[in-house]
Amino acid sequence: MTEDTETRDDDGALAAEYVMGLLTAEERKAVELRLGRDAEFTAQVDAWQAYFAGLNEEYGTVHPPSRVKASIDKQLFAPKPVWRNWWSRTGLAVAMSLAVAMLGLLLLTMPGDTRLVAQLASSESAYSFSVSVDDRSGVVDIALTGGELALDRTFELWVIADDGVPRSVGTFDQAGQLPPLGAASLLEGTLLAVSLEPVGGSPTGAPTGPVLATGALEDA
Repeated sequence: MTEDTETRDDDGALAAEYVMGLLTAEERKAVELRLGRDAEFTAQVDAWQAYFAGLNEEYGTVHPPSRVKASIDKQLFAPKPVWRNWWSRTGLAVAMSLAVAMLGLLLLTMPGDTRLVAQLASSESAYSFSVSVDDRSGVVDIALTGGELALDRTFELWVIADDGVPRSVGTFDQAGQLPPLGAASLLEGTLLAVSLEPVGGSPTGAPTGPVLATGALEDA
């Protein structure tokens, strides 16, 4: 037997062992380096693969026992350690508790709605007005709720102080937002009045026209 024949025989055996998976990792790596480079050796590998593929047709499909899959799943998808789950739940609970506590503190420290309102009316006129005062800003919102404004006239809102002297808040037509009331006037029970004045307001600083309606501030 010549050296070439012996080489071909050795390559044939090597190709068969490669296809059957009998080689070590280093041997398989050496064979794979030859594939594609050594056409004759590659042909022997292809021949052995075709041969063994035909033998596989004689065998049916065999399904592994369910415990095999269960074992694989356990290794791949094992639950996290208990202490980690405990820490996650505990950390979330603590965070939620702190959030609730901070929200409660915020609600306790926030000023409440201390808006004051008044309904101004009089049995001697058909006029009525609705007044709302923001206790924090002092801004006054007023609206005509009964009666009609005469031409060339305007409404003027007054605050009646403890001394009985009326002080003008401002003029308005059907509705409007007037300048803020002073802090001294933002008291429950403060008396308000509306008079009918010339356009531009009272020329004297006191009501000159008829007083159409009166009413006192009260908590909303």
